[in-house]
Amino acid sequence: KTPGSQSLTATDQLNTSLTASLGETVQALPIEPQVYVGDTSYKNVSEYNLDGTPNGGAVVGTGANGNTTALTETGGHLYVANFDEGTVDETELDGYQVNKQLIKNLYGPSSIAIDGGHIFVASYVGFNVGEYNLDGSVVNENLISGLNIASIAASGGVLYVGSTNGIVSTYSVSNGVATSTSAVFASVGGNYIYGIAVSNNHLFVLFSQNAPGGGVEYGYVSMFDAKTGNAQNLNLISGPTFVTGFAVYQNTVLITNLTNGDVAEYSIDFATSSASSSNTALISNFRDAQAIVIVPPALTVTSQPVSQEMTAGGSALLYFGVDGGPAPAYRWYLNGSLISDGPGFGGSSTAALT
Repeated sequence: KTPGSQSLTATDQLNTSLTASLGETVQALPIEPQVYVGDTSYKNVSEYNLDGTPNGGAVVGTGANGNTTALTETGGHLYVANFDEGTVDETELDGYQVNKQLIKNLYGPSSIAIDGGHIFVASYVGFNVGEYNLDGSVVNENLISGLNIASIAASGGVLYVGSTNGIVSTYSVSNGVATSTSAVFASVGGNYIYGIAVSNNHLFVLFSQNAPGGGVEYGYVSMFDAKTGNAQNLNLISGPTFVTGFAVYQNTVLITNLTNGDVAEYSIDFATSSASSSNTALISNFRDAQAIVIVPPALTVTSQPVSQEMTAGGSALLYFGVDGGPAPAYRWYLNGSLISDGPGFGGSSTAALT
């Protein structure tokens, strides 16, 4: 069973309960989107459902020097950038520590991206982007250097690099070498970029702009075509103050800010290249939430077992369909006891039980 999963039950004419559940190989993987928020003041990373309700509270403690500036996820593991300690930590989604210092000796890690089985880490103080394998081993500590790098994203073999002067550049990466493909792929007018995300073939850029006279920073999100860099809406979202980070999943955008300690939610209409506010305080009561990531469901249930009534001696087929990966292990239970193949049962370790 996975967090948020439901037991799937089918009943025969004798009212005997048959239950299918996902096996241990996918125990830590969600079947519903989950939101993780890193709070620098509380020194933790907490977990929520996409509707904003808590799901387990604080799952990762980042320690006395914890300053979580970026989060990302792949394969059921959460990667946490710690600015002050100069590390990237690895945990399972339920908070189990896998590697406290998977990557270390970084100079102010500010952004993380994963693509093609490689981890890319942008260091704000070090003015560089490093490339690493998923086990933390170094591919190239100075894959890209010499830029005022604020945020990065990676998708489909393209590395997007956002600078403090409002420029997004693109690179192709192969064998530890980054090749520039566009020095100015997208621009947000010289403003400081706080985050970059790629979703649904669109590039989203979060940036801030000082109000006239200074004092207040207003946050904006621009949307571009992720393949061409063509602007689709430079003011897709505007208004939140003192933005610190954001995440995009399908048509949902979540933005953290320091003004009220909230996570605001927006919905995107791709047909009109517009967005609307859904909830200005979807998640509240943060002190200094600087990092956020939405973890998509790893598995999708496509078919559930259906209750059937059969005559004595007849044969019934119960099927439990799942899309996604990694491939799940199947276990079927009768009255709480594990079923094995033999007289009366077949396919006990597959998606179809007879």
